[in-house]
Amino acid sequence: MTNIIIIQAHTWLFEQSGTLKIIPKAKFGKFQLAETAMSIYPSLVNQNEAIQIDGMESDTRIQITSLDGKVIKNEIIPSNGKQTAQYKQNLGSGIYIVNLTNMKNAQTSSHKILVK
Repeated sequence: MTNIIIIQAHTWLFEQSGTLKIIPKAKFGKFQLAETAMSIYPSLVNQNEAIQIDGMESDTRIQITSLDGKVIKNEIIPSNGKQTAQYKQNLGSGIYIVNLTNMKNAQTSSHKILVK
């Protein structure tokens, strides 16, 4: 669950990925918002092997970054009415952070993959 804390007529949305979003003109209070259930697997892949993305509700932005913060890929994967997609990652050996963003409601989930 994502905690939403409302301060001075703004909603500050803290997601597990560390993302901070501000939603203006909100009512005062505190409540929880269910997170998107997007997931990827496997988390350990060979070079040029596809990863599977599950739980897509709409087109999804995939951003892959190296551990030093360099953006390696930043693309939009069309959902085409499906909740699952195969993504050919074409990455060299290493550890990467994969951020998935639902383009309809802007919810983001972060995942770590190891490419061997």
